[in-house]
Amino acid sequence: MKDQMSVATFDTLAAVRNLEKAGMGTSQAEAVTETIRIAVFQGVATKEDIGELRGEIGELRAELKKDIAELRTEMKADIGDLRAEMKADIAELRTEMKADIGDLRAEMKADIGDLRAEMEKVRADLTWRMVMAMGGLLAIFTALDRFFLS
Repeated sequence: MKDQMSVATFDTLAAVRNLEKAGMGTSQAEAVTETIRIAVFQGVATKEDIGELRGEIGELRAELKKDIAELRTEMKADIGDLRAEMKADIAELRTEMKADIGDLRAEMKADIGDLRAEMEKVRADLTWRMVMAMGGLLAIFTALDRFFLS
């Protein structure tokens, strides 16, 4: 494979003379040589072209690195913000749960107090009924005692 320098030094005059020696007319030899020169050099990148492309690639690489760094910074900030929001939300939920637990405790204490009061009423009612029953039994025994002893 020829290097860039040998392609860049294509001798068109020598090519025309070689074609003329082979029996081709001068105008035809010049036309063929020019066509070959255009075909060869049209798609060939020069060292300058390659250097420019390398420069552009280097600039793009630097821009890409900068963009990635900015994105990382933004993502870290977003993650930090989310963490702070989550901590605040968790703290708020904790506070709400503590308040709810406190409310439930107060309700349970009130319910227990109500049950105790009802139990006290039932106990007092049962005590009263027992006293009344005993008084009735005493009256019955007294009556029986008078009836049988008299």
